[in-house]
Amino acid sequence: MLREGKIDGLRIDHPDGLYNPREYFERLQGIQAASRGDICDTKPYYIVAEKILTGNETLPDSWRIHGTTGYNFTNLVNGLFIDPAGERRMDRIYRAFLGKGIDFRESLSECKKLVMDRWLNSELNVLATQLNRIALADRHTCDFTLKALRDALTEVIAKFPVYRTYVTGEEVSPTDQRHITEAVNGAKARSRSTDSTVYDFIREVLLTSRAEGRPEAYQRAVIHFAMRFQQYTSALMAKGLEDTCFYRYNRLVSLNEVGGDPLHFGVSPQEFHGKIQARARYWPHEMVATSTHDSKRSEDVRARINTLSEIPLAWNHQLRIWRKLNRKKKAIIGGAEAPDPSDEYLLYQTLVGAWPYGTANGSPTPDFVDRISNYMLKGMREAKEKTSWARHNEPYESAVGDFIKSVLHSTEFLDTFLPFQRTTAHFGMLNGLSQTLLKLTVPGVPDVYQGNELWEFSLADPDNRHPVDFAIRERALQRLKCFPDGRSDKLMTLVRELLARPEDGQIKLYVIRQTLSLRKRNADLFRDGQYVPLRSTGEYAKHVVAFARTHKSGMMIVAVPRLCARLLKGEARLPSGADLWKDTRIHLSDGMGKVFCNTFTGTLLEAEAHQSGSVLTAAELFDQCPVALMTPANGRA
Repeated sequence: MLREGKIDGLRIDHPDGLYNPREYFERLQGIQAASRGDICDTKPYYIVAEKILTGNETLPDSWRIHGTTGYNFTNLVNGLFIDPAGERRMDRIYRAFLGKGIDFRESLSECKKLVMDRWLNSELNVLATQLNRIALADRHTCDFTLKALRDALTEVIAKFPVYRTYVTGEEVSPTDQRHITEAVNGAKARSRSTDSTVYDFIREVLLTSRAEGRPEAYQRAVIHFAMRFQQYTSALMAKGLEDTCFYRYNRLVSLNEVGGDPLHFGVSPQEFHGKIQARARYWPHEMVATSTHDSKRSEDVRARINTLSEIPLAWNHQLRIWRKLNRKKKAIIGGAEAPDPSDEYLLYQTLVGAWPYGTANGSPTPDFVDRISNYMLKGMREAKEKTSWARHNEPYESAVGDFIKSVLHSTEFLDTFLPFQRTTAHFGMLNGLSQTLLKLTVPGVPDVYQGNELWEFSLADPDNRHPVDFAIRERALQRLKCFPDGRSDKLMTLVRELLARPEDGQIKLYVIRQTLSLRKRNADLFRDGQYVPLRSTGEYAKHVVAFARTHKSGMMIVAVPRLCARLLKGEARLPSGADLWKDTRIHLSDGMGKVFCNTFTGTLLEAEAHQSGSVLTAAELFDQCPVALMTPANGRA
C-alpha cells in the first residue's frame, strides 16, 4: 500500500512488541522514500507510534517517526486538573476506607511476578535457558545454576522501571544504561543471597558489554538475549501494570491511565508548559489525545473524578454515609464481606465519573446498571485478587453484582449520592472544556476519539467500543452552523444557551467546532507556530493556564481555568465575575497586540496597561465563556 501510494499516514500499535522497532521504522520510511524518489527527507512518511512513556521517559530520538499517539499528553493534561494540595488527605481517606495502606511500587512488583508466574511463565523459562547457555560458555559464570539465574532475572524484570529498553548490537544509549542499572540495583537490594555476582552478570549481558572481545557466537547470543528480554519486559509491564495493578490501587482512579503514574498527583502550570515546550521542540507533529480505544476511562469520566482531589473532606463525608447505608446490602463470602473495601471504593468513584446526564432525579436505566456491573466484573477479574479470568470466583462475583443492583435501586442511597454527583459533574464539565481546548491548540495533531465530540462517559473496553450515535452529533453540528462567526450578539446568545443546558454536550461540540474552524483558517500558525507560556499573577494565578501561539502569519492566546471546585469553594456555578478573579491577570509578551476577539463569543477585549507591560484580566477573559481563545482584532489569525 505504501509503494502504491494508497495511504498517507500510519499509526503503529504497540511497537514495543517488535524485536527492533527502530529498524522497522527505517524500513517504512525507506519504502516511502523509494516510491517517491525522495531520499533527502529522513521522515518522508507521517508515522506515529503507540509508544507508552512512563515518568520522564522520552521517545528514542533515533526513531524515524513523528511522535507518539498521545498517551503522554493525556496524562500531562489530566494532571492539570488534579489538586496536589489534596494528596495527603486522599491518602488518609483511602487508607481509612481499606483499613490498610498500599505501597503502589511494591504492589506493581507483586503484580508483575504474578503475571510472570501464571501467564508468561514459559517465555521466562526460555529467557532463563538462553541466559544459562551464555553463563555456561564462560568459566567465570558457569557455576551459576539455572534456578539462580531465573530467580535473579525475575527480580530484575519485576523492578524494571519502563516498558522496555532499545539495546541493539550497534548501540546502548545512556537512557537504556540508566534504566537497566536501576532495575538491577533494585533487584540486588532485595536479594537475600550472599552472592550478588549473578546480578552483575545479568547487567553486563543486558548492556551487551559482556560480549566485548568475545567470540562471534558468544556476541550473537548476548545481543539476541538482550533484545528478546526487551520484548518480554514490555508485554509484562502492560499486563502487570495496566491490566492488574491499575485495578488494585484505587486511591484516585483518574490517575490510573495508560502511560500514567498514580503516584504523580497533579501537574503544575509550569510543569505543563515545560513539557509542551519540549514536545514542540523535538516532536512538534505528534498526536495529541485525551481518549483512545485503550483508555481506562474516557476523558470526561476522568475530568469528573479529578474533582475529588479538590474536595477531599466532602468526598470523605459522602463515603462514610454510603458505606453505612450500604453495609446491609453486602453478603458474606468465605468469612469476608463482598464486595471488599477496595472494590466498593472503586465502585463509588466509577459512579461519580460515569453517571449519565438525564438521571439526576431518579433511578438509573437498566442499561447503565448493566454497564457498571460488567465494568466492575472486569475490574475484579483484572485485579486477580478475589477472582480472575482464569479462575472465576462465582459466589463473590454474584454477591458484588447483587450489591451493585441493590445500591443503584436504593432511594436512600440515591438521595445522598445525586446531589454530590451533580456538583462533581458541574466541575467535571468545566475541566472537560478546558482540556478539550488545550488539546486542540497545543503543538501537535489533535485526536478526537469517536463519540467524544459530545460528553462521553464510557469506561474501559468493551464499554468504549459501543456504536456511536452520529445522527445526534450531526444534528447538533448543523444547528451550530446556523450561527455565523463574527456576530458577537448571536454567538453570545448561543453560548449562554449552551451553558444553560450543558448536559447535552453541545457546549463541548461548540468549542471543538470553533477551534477546528480557526485551525483550518490558520494552518501555518497551528502547525508551525511557537508555543509561548504566558505568566499569570494575582490571588488566583494558579487557577489559570495560559499561552500564546505565534507565527509570522498570525497569533492567538489560549486561557483556561483549572481547579474550579476549589476556586469556587464548591459552589456549582461558572467561573466568572470580577468578584471571583479579583486581581488575577495574564501578562502578554511584547508585540502581541492590544485588542483581541474571543473566538467563542465574538466579543472584543482590550489589553490593559500594566507596569510590566500589557495584561488581560481573568475576569474579562472568562466573563461570558469558561474558556477563552483570543485572536487579534485586526484579523491576523
